[in-house]
Amino acid sequence: MPRFILISLTVAMCLAGCSPAADPRVPSSAIADYRSHPVREIIPDAAPLDATQRIADTEEFEFRFQKTGEGVLRDDLRVSGDAVCRLSLVADDGARRDCEYEIEPGRLNELRTLLDELGFLALPYEYRAAVDDGLHVRLTVTTERYVKSVTLNNHFPEELLPLLEFVETRLIDRDACGND
Repeated sequence: MPRFILISLTVAMCLAGCSPAADPRVPSSAIADYRSHPVREIIPDAAPLDATQRIADTEEFEFRFQKTGEGVLRDDLRVSGDAVCRLSLVADDGARRDCEYEIEPGRLNELRTLLDELGFLALPYEYRAAVDDGLHVRLTVTTERYVKSVTLNNHFPEELLPLLEFVETRLIDRDACGND
């Protein structure tokens, strides 16, 4: 696309009241701290799972999200198949808060469907950047048939940003843990 058309389109969007930030491919402020460094290595699963299996169809289900920063576990969320969330938060001063709360079953179904849409079972074991000084996330799905983990080591693939945003905005309830 010629440059002047792209600039004209952006100006037209701004005049129409639509900001380029409204583009769904642009991450929200909820995941602004997920600064992705260029990937150095993608480590495949030692024993790949059958990617035709659907997470949404499993009877037993648990989703775990672990976020570490500077070597310290910051957020640890477990979402069970009965829509109960167990959340542990660690503040910069080391204070830890634990809480338990429920989410609507529809939100749990959204998570399971999103995992299937992203092809979670076919993802590699780890995305590793060339630096080791930032944010790390481990995502784990456990069902009656398998345990699948994906580690994001300072690299956050664009296709996984919708999942990270869903976790941060629709699953993690910092207020439930008495967040100040």
